[in-house]
Amino acid sequence: MPNWQKQNDEEEKEDWLVTYADAITLLMAFFVMLVSFSKVDIPMYEQVAAGIRNEIGKHDEVPVTKVMA
Repeated sequence: MPNWQKQNDEEEKEDWLVTYADAITLLMAFFVMLVSFSKVDIPMYEQVAAGIRNEIGKHDEVPVTKVMA
């Protein structure tokens, strides 16, 4: 087998990596856009945080404005 053919075979074995990286990058961009378009409901956030705090037993409160920053 000639040397140029061996090099070509090795390059073809790694072609999937470019496709995979593109797919993962597009998936990340999709979720970033999804989060950026979402509406934050402050009262619902506080209600969920209070419920989690009661169940876990942690009583350190973090102001919502600090979380939103």
